[in-house]
Amino acid sequence: MLSDRPSYASLDAELRFVAVNDRLLKFLGASREELIGRGLTEVYPQANGSELHNLMLEAQASMQPIRKRAFSEPLRTWLEVEVHPIGGGVQVAFTPVDGPEH
Repeated sequence: MLSDRPSYASLDAELRFVAVNDRLLKFLGASREELIGRGLTEVYPQANGSELHNLMLEAQASMQPIRKRAFSEPLRTWLEVEVHPIGGGVQVAFTPVDGPEH
């Protein structure tokens, strides 16, 4: 686990990355150039239909923030996820955690 500070991304209405923090880049092993302006499922096709992807779509559609512990199959880890709709897109913050809530 990297630390308790969250990884962060802001995505536009088409779920294209518009901002990411250094923690997310380190966690994903990616560079800013690889992400900014590109769609989530373009960069990570395996994310299509994933729980995290669905949480982003749900927050966008409902215009309500969502907080949930979810397993990321592509990342093979549990995440504490917060998704906030903003400007048609979403802001996502997540922190790796040890497992599901009991």
